[in-house]
Amino acid sequence: MEVSSRMFDVEYDLQEPSFDGRAIDTAFVEAMYDMSLGMFRGEIDEYIRIEEPDPEGTYVTGVDWAKEQDFTIMRTFRTDVNPWVEVAFLRTGRKPWPAMVADLDRVLDEYGGLCAHDATGIGNVVDDLIKTERHRVRPIVLRGRDRETTFTEYIAGIEQDALRCPRIEYAYNEHKYVTQADLYGSGHPPDTFIAGALAWSLRRRAYKINVRPGSLTRTNSPWQLGDTGGHISSRTQ
Repeated sequence: MEVSSRMFDVEYDLQEPSFDGRAIDTAFVEAMYDMSLGMFRGEIDEYIRIEEPDPEGTYVTGVDWAKEQDFTIMRTFRTDVNPWVEVAFLRTGRKPWPAMVADLDRVLDEYGGLCAHDATGIGNVVDDLIKTERHRVRPIVLRGRDRETTFTEYIAGIEQDALRCPRIEYAYNEHKYVTQADLYGSGHPPDTFIAGALAWSLRRRAYKINVRPGSLTRTNSPWQLGDTGGHISSRTQ
């Protein structure tokens, strides 16, 4: 399992936990939320589209469901570039489940690729409403060790500069101020964090898709990856 720098400091290097309890160092959040990609507020039902779908591109989408109290978040990343780039973002909620599922189906029809969504609790029911081909959709139950691993590896990806996003204030603030207690204790993980972590959990499957037969070349002996096909760098595997 990949570990975040703060987990390494506390559990392996025997340092004291951060005094403010933040789960991600602010410098990494600043680097991830790149203002050169655009600046947005992230209002409810503001569909933020950074890049038109590229027929040659590959994409993953992470979804965290909510209806009454929190928000449903959909985040789509382009994965055949390094670092990944967030190309679409939607915060929605306070409307019927079929309407929110239809929002996801539209995103997946537009960008294609794989999807991971939170199937914990009501998400398991919502899974039955999704019309996108089942082999493209992965329901994930975020409990126990699997939840901890999903969150920690997402933080590690952020610290490795493996993801870039437009400066969406709603998402930026949730990542900047999320605490260890929110993720691993008695608090509540932010919706945008969960959606990002679910998208990042697909990176190994996305990597396999990106490594196409045409990108393999043989020299004198071993098979090697050539330069003709985009793929994720080894640090994100």
